[in-house]
Amino acid sequence: MASAPAPGICKGESIKREFEGLDQTDVRLIAELESNPRQPHTEIASRLGLSRDTVRARLERLLDARAVRIVGVADPMSVGFTTSVIMGINVRSDRLLAVADRLASLAPVQHLMLCMGRFDIMAYGLFQRRTDFLDFLVGHIGHMAGVLHIESMLTLRNTKIFGPLLSDGSGAHPGQSPVSALDALDFALMRELQTDATQNSRRLAQKLGTSQSTVLRKIQALQSAGVMRIAALANPAVLGYEGVASIGMKFDPARLDEGARVIGSCRNVQTVAVCAGRYDIIAWAMFRELEDLSNFLTVELGSVPGLQHLEAMTSLKIIKASHVYLGDDGAGSGPPAAEADGG
Repeated sequence: MASAPAPGICKGESIKREFEGLDQTDVRLIAELESNPRQPHTEIASRLGLSRDTVRARLERLLDARAVRIVGVADPMSVGFTTSVIMGINVRSDRLLAVADRLASLAPVQHLMLCMGRFDIMAYGLFQRRTDFLDFLVGHIGHMAGVLHIESMLTLRNTKIFGPLLSDGSGAHPGQSPVSALDALDFALMRELQTDATQNSRRLAQKLGTSQSTVLRKIQALQSAGVMRIAALANPAVLGYEGVASIGMKFDPARLDEGARVIGSCRNVQTVAVCAGRYDIIAWAMFRELEDLSNFLTVELGSVPGLQHLEAMTSLKIIKASHVYLGDDGAGSGPPAAEADGG
């Protein structure tokens, strides 16, 4: 990797040359996968000046160690989830871990972290209907001992989802093409890809009882429409990112879209959601050291057009982080039946 920051990194973000457990060839390989996860080994080898066998061996090692995963990431709203909610929760300190573990065990909760700041817990949930979210609040959170306060923020749209940490990040932005009706084969294919997108078209066709040409055509259509993208998700820890912050921001309404675009262009920002509620935008940002976070909040975000106010909740522990939205019935299942927490 060159000593100068790669294009697209926000001003002031430092890049460490030494990544724990990885050498520079590994880092270059991950960056290449982020830019095009399904490219053939021969093409990667040519780009990196390596042999095909070296690429294959290194990729197997990275995948086995979960330093990187190659998976399909679906756009929740495109696959039937009409209600995407970010929840900020305050909990009695003696019940914090119990409540967090209980919430993380529930199917609609995709992400959950313990944090410092306005909220003790930040959680992200997906629901097929708004009434499902109401049932979730009443039937689950309403019965959890120790919950003091909850604020829910409806996600209006995601402008960046699971952004890459090394490449330019263009594929992390949801597509804008109209989404046609999805059939059972589309959902079956996406369920396979969300678990393991390294499977080739022949294997996928055999599993799904269809042709390779149909598999390739459907993968292309799903990606073009922004329904799903194939992504190489690097483990932030092995790239030197030791912290996560959930940053809530209020904006001048006239500059909201511009602000979301600028924030999404920052390399260390993985996800950007435009919301209705306490915050207009919520972003999840990675940082290596507290100094990096301080610089990001004051220098980088301080120059974003239209930003009026921000609050940062820094992570103490990530309890759950999942990109797997699709269950056996396509759009996933709603929350399980209400059950009281006896604690």
